[in-house]
Amino acid sequence: MAANAALGWTATHDMGMSWRELEQLQALHDQGVLVHRVYVAVPIAESAALIESGPRLSTDGLLDVRGIKVFIDGTLGSRGAALLTPIPMLITVAL
Repeated sequence: MAANAALGWTATHDMGMSWRELEQLQALHDQGVLVHRVYVAVPIAESAALIESGPRLSTDGLLDVRGIKVFIDGTLGSRGAALLTPIPMLITVAL
C-alpha cells in the first residue's frame, strides 16, 4: 500500500478478499498504518457474516467492506468459462 500511495493512488479495490485476509487488513487499520482507502468484496462462500451484519465502513472511511463476489461463469482468458460445445475456429485468409 505504501508503494501505491507513493504513486499517487488513493484507493485499492480487492474483489474477493478472504475473511482471514480481511482480519489482517483490519489489524493494520487498527494500528493506523493504512495509507489509503481499501474497498473489499468477500467471496460468496464467506459472505454469511457480511450478510448478517450489513456493510462495514470504518469511521475514517479507509476500510469499506460491502461487496460480495459471485462467480457465475468464467472468462476465456482465465480458461474458467464453461464451454459446453466446441467453438468453431475462424480462419482469416488474406487474398
